[in-house]
Amino acid sequence: MDNLPLDFKSYVFFKPQQTHTTLDFELSKILKNYAPKQILLNPASAAKYLCFSVNTLAVWRCNKYHDLPYYKEGNLIYYLLSDLNTFIEKHASQPLSQTHLCQCLLDRKSAAKEINSTSGTLAVWVTSKVYGLIHIKIGRTVRYRPFDLQSFNLERLRTRKLC
Repeated sequence: MDNLPLDFKSYVFFKPQQTHTTLDFELSKILKNYAPKQILLNPASAAKYLCFSVNTLAVWRCNKYHDLPYYKEGNLIYYLLSDLNTFIEKHASQPLSQTHLCQCLLDRKSAAKEINSTSGTLAVWVTSKVYGLIHIKIGRTVRYRPFDLQSFNLERLRTRKLC
């Protein structure tokens, strides 16, 4: 846990709108004006970004699991977007290309829908490491970035056309 510096002018507090837009879309809008190391997310946004529950992040903070940095100011807790991205990179199965992308992670079921497969097939691919699908393993859970899933799908299409 770190305390935020007293100069809050260099940070922007990310407040998602109460519309039907996704967190990815709103983050892409704010990233046009600010760097990830300037954007602070509340626990709800951070949990959505990592595809975990708010309670899971609270347990990690209390029990000091996974060394996920957070900042506390009074009763409020914040996560820096750059710290979340570093956390994702640290738990990735392979070095991430396009590390600057700020995309919410997907769970196995959502990832399977994204690449038109089943969650069981994804589980086999992750354990067998045959297809080189990049995944983020945090504890016992596995998450995926949409960019990596799209790259994986494109590679699958290229190899099918060659055969």
